Amino acid sequence: MVVFTAVRLGLFTALADKLLTMAEIAAQTGSNPHLLEPLLRACVGMELLEFKDNRFRNTVFSLKYLVEGKPEYVGDLIKLQYHEWNNWKSLYHLVLSDKASAGFEESAHKTFIKAMNNLGQLGEAEALTKAVDLTSCKRMVDVGGGSGLYTIALCKKYPELQVIILDKKETLEVTREFLKDTSVKSRITLREADIEKDNFGTDMDIVLLSDVIYDARLAELVLKSAFACLKSGGQLIIRGYYSDPTGKDTLFSRLFVLQELVFDPGRVVLNVPSLSEFVEKSGFRITSQKKLTERSQILIARKNQNK
Repeated sequence: MVVFTAVRLGLFTALADKLLTMAEIAAQTGSNPHLLEPLLRACVGMELLEFKDNRFRNTVFSLKYLVEGKPEYVGDLIKLQYHEWNNWKSLYHLVLSDKASAGFEESAHKTFIKAMNNLGQLGEAEALTKAVDLTSCKRMVDVGGGSGLYTIALCKKYPELQVIILDKKETLEVTREFLKDTSVKSRITLREADIEKDNFGTDMDIVLLSDVIYDARLAELVLKSAFACLKSGGQLIIRGYYSDPTGKDTLFSRLFVLQELVFDPGRVVLNVPSLSEFVEKSGFRITSQKKLTERSQILIARKNQNK
């Protein structure tokens, strides 16, 4: 979809053989700068554009194939694939010989939870267990815990750890499926909650926010509740696919930002420095912030004593 969108906007044609700033590209294509910037950075990550001295330019490949008017331009073929996408979506049902009913497929939400669990199993959960020290911790709340993957991994490493997973009812139904056969399920409690409104409990040793706060509005609400539920000196752990505006982030994190904006174009998506700023403004003292895996970041902070 990144390539489809860039071609339809005429990004590559607008650039041609020029070096342009993001604002200049936005003006030429009539694009919203707030949404255009992550799209451009995703194109850089896909090696369709280059970024230097705050300006973008086409790569050799894009200049040859994606600039309208060039002899080997294939943009119209890409546009055709976009228009035929709905036809391709029906292939699954066609292969089933029309036997699938409208309600056959999983809900989008359930698929999302399972997809995030897939990502977590690609080294994320293991990396988290190695990056934190919960030796003296007894009580943890996993806010927006999804499939429970990270809670399960931490409970297996720390046999004294008791965890409450907070999430909405629809999600917890999926969580139960993942907990069903795990050896640590007796130490995990599921609690239905609206994490924007409900409290997270009291006297907690740890608050885990994994793949939870990606926009500024939600971050402010969740971090306030996280601070309130922790005991003095308690630990906040945040992990997620946060981008790095210095340009050192990966293609994955750039595409993840675009995904967040597709869901809500008006949101302000947090990056590495803005996340730190929100955490500190909420009263926490950051003790560590670094890359967790090639895709993700981890931030660890503590609630100051006697706060």
